[in-house]
Amino acid sequence: MARSSIILCYIAFIVSLAPAQETDTYDRLWLVPGVGNALLIESRAEQGDDLKTPRYIEHTAAFRTRHQASKFIADVAEMGFSYRYISMKNDLSPYAFVVCFSRTDTPTRKALDQLTYQLAILCIGGGGEYRGWECKVVRNPG
Repeated sequence: MARSSIILCYIAFIVSLAPAQETDTYDRLWLVPGVGNALLIESRAEQGDDLKTPRYIEHTAAFRTRHQASKFIADVAEMGFSYRYISMKNDLSPYAFVVCFSRTDTPTRKALDQLTYQLAILCIGGGGEYRGWECKVVRNPG
């Protein structure tokens, strides 16, 4: 398993363990996605990624119901995202409906911290949780 996949799984695990009390939402959202973004970006830089090159970035979120997932898809479509699929997991997680959505962005730390925070807020407001992002490494030819 690639390091970025391991980090993405780890961040999803941390987010799923974080308490869902309204009073700690800001700290939980800002800290966890920000740490995950830093680790993923660092991993890409170590692989020679040209982080200034825009590319297709795929995000994942999870919801308890298909209705919540569908509402979220409509909300992120207004932000320029397209959705790839909704899948239903068969595990013990209460977040059974997983949404995969994407758009082209530049994977800078500042841009991704702002975006993942915004997506996490949108997910929580819609009864779900933001799981993370991934993209291909783009090397500068030369």
